[in-house]
Amino acid sequence: MGYDYYITPEDYERAATQGVSRMRLEYRIRSWAWEKERAISTPPRPLQDRSEWRKVAEANGIPRALFYNRILHHGWGEERAATQPIATDVDRAANARIGMEANRVHPPEYIALARANGIPYKRFTWRVRHGWGYERAATEAKVPPEEAGRRAKQRTTELYGDINAPIFKSSTSK
Repeated sequence: MGYDYYITPEDYERAATQGVSRMRLEYRIRSWAWEKERAISTPPRPLQDRSEWRKVAEANGIPRALFYNRILHHGWGEERAATQPIATDVDRAANARIGMEANRVHPPEYIALARANGIPYKRFTWRVRHGWGYERAATEAKVPPEEAGRRAKQRTTELYGDINAPIFKSSTSK
């Protein structure tokens, strides 16, 4: 048996006795997928009279839509929603900086030290992520490619004795 979305005239009458309008009943059943009995028997929430606070908000230059948005979607109280000024771009930028500082992972003094030593932020964070200490990651210069090659050759020679050993392994050796 499928979902019962058909609404009979009797259903509309029963809902009307609970204070549920035709449109609200149709939304509950067809758009919000409520069970028919619940949609019919649940009375709508009473509206709150916020006209006084709305007037205060308009006097403070806060648009009606913003006032209700602050209350319904952000959970603000009526007084705060009606009296707190609208944030400017400068306010939003300052709040973003505060949020960035609160979420900062690495100490800012080491980031500044790395920048002073010519080490890009991404390289600094990569080094820390791969086990380097903050001091070393912020102060040690980048190894030139020639030096990296020399180090790799030296390490391979230490491990295998011959630089070509990892490449030309014998298939018969076990």
